Amino acid sequence: MDIDGLVYERFKEGDMGAFYQRAYPSLLSVATKMLPAGHAYLAEDLVQESVFSAYKMRHSFVSPANLKAYLYSCLHNEAVSMMRRSVRRQRYEKLMPPLPPHISAEGEMMIQETLDLLYDAINALPGEYQQIFELSFVQGLSNGEIASLLNLSVSGTKKRKARFLELMRAKLSGRDDVLLWLLLLHIGHAMMQS
Repeated sequence: MDIDGLVYERFKEGDMGAFYQRAYPSLLSVATKMLPAGHAYLAEDLVQESVFSAYKMRHSFVSPANLKAYLYSCLHNEAVSMMRRSVRRQRYEKLMPPLPPHISAEGEMMIQETLDLLYDAINALPGEYQQIFELSFVQGLSNGEIASLLNLSVSGTKKRKARFLELMRAKLSGRDDVLLWLLLLHIGHAMMQS
């Protein structure tokens, strides 16, 4: 990617047009190569996130080379983060009970929207609470096992779990639709088990 002085200066002044036109093809090519097979469709999102991040910090760059290095670093970090979220989401989806065959397309859409809200709420939590969710609710480890893994006391583990639930309640506060769908999914799962 070649960013000449004029394009660089215009970018620092807030004009993204010429910069985007010059840098986009190279950034897209690099982003595509950073993603695993089957995930290339996410490359455009990586480029947009990286350019937007650079744009917000445009006054801190001292040279075109500095901007270029930042963009490549952003692409890498965004790719890693995106793949982590994808893996986490797949694990969460495996926990969900299968849908009854009589659910309509509208019902499936509502369930997916509910799950998206739930995943977004979990992914927005600090890492230590995501870790508690993963170990406790996904892997099904006991408080003692979690305490041992995280080098915490059992009471410390219980406090983290309680805080996780508080944070989730706060994030989903006012979202009765999410809570209702989760309840319905739980009831449907229980009925299928009996």
